Amino acid sequence: MFALDVVIDRGAATAETCLGGSAGNVLAILGHLGWHTVPIGQLGYDAAATKIANEFSRLGADTRFLTRSQHQATPVVYQLPGKAGDTHEFSFRCPVCGRKRGYKPPVDDGTAMPQLHSLDAPDVFYFDRTTPWALELAERYREGGTLVVFEPSAIGNDLSSFEQAIRAAHIVKYADDRIVEMEGVDFSAVEVEIQTQGKKGLRFRMGGAVEWHHLTAISVPYLADTAGAGDWCTSGFLYAMLGNIFENGGRGMLSVRRVRESLRFGQILSALNCMEKGARGLARRHRSVQLVSLAASIRNTMASSVPGRDIDVANRSDQQRCAPTAGTTAIMSSLLCCEAFAG
Repeated sequence: MFALDVVIDRGAATAETCLGGSAGNVLAILGHLGWHTVPIGQLGYDAAATKIANEFSRLGADTRFLTRSQHQATPVVYQLPGKAGDTHEFSFRCPVCGRKRGYKPPVDDGTAMPQLHSLDAPDVFYFDRTTPWALELAERYREGGTLVVFEPSAIGNDLSSFEQAIRAAHIVKYADDRIVEMEGVDFSAVEVEIQTQGKKGLRFRMGGAVEWHHLTAISVPYLADTAGAGDWCTSGFLYAMLGNIFENGGRGMLSVRRVRESLRFGQILSALNCMEKGARGLARRHRSVQLVSLAASIRNTMASSVPGRDIDVANRSDQQRCAPTAGTTAIMSSLLCCEAFAG
């Protein structure tokens, strides 16, 4: 799912629009870190789709497989100020007119998949929805040696498709507060199962093993926004796992140690982003080289600290809050309506 995020400040005085959705954020973050990304999805013929496609293009992505359909309306997700201590809440429902522009599975018009068959197999295939497109690509890419990553937000009504996705994935990552029915799911084909646990950190296990390995949460000096935290964790994990952060890089090193170190790297990026506004505020502040160097420095400090102890990143990061960026514009509340992002 690729969506247009509309981030609304308190009082609805300002709003920022940007590419969103888990898949959108993960591809955008990895693109910022220097990876070549290829988004695959279906958008509508509307202003929201144009904004999404333009942002992918600015990141250097191959946008040939972002198809458009007259039967679709591009999803628009409103990020609103949170209540009762939460930094934010999400809604597909427009706060002005009440209309919902939610996600719908792509309509297969017979043109996208033949083109995709001509695409070289990627190093990583990431998907977050059990659509026919995603399942076919996941199975084909796994057979071809691609690392397949599945990050569901819910099991949904089609248990058969969900189980098919699990079988196709090498790595499955999910949040314990969103999916609680995993006990009966067969993870025998999965190499790494990752369960995030909010303030408690996360845990992972290898190859369907019973034993879990725990990683505690990382404390931060202040919390600006938790939006995008999971997406930064996933992106940092994949970047470290397949990148040059550790010795003996490459796909063949799915050891407990490598997974642990890579997840720590992802947790660090996640924690740093929690001190910024927006799902990708960290990318606005730091160029990729600076960001990787900062996260690696923090990880090295953590590696030499007392095992199991939370690490405060206060002395390793710039604590000044981000000023509004060029993408943030003052608008009248009526222009927050989803009609502003329609055709």
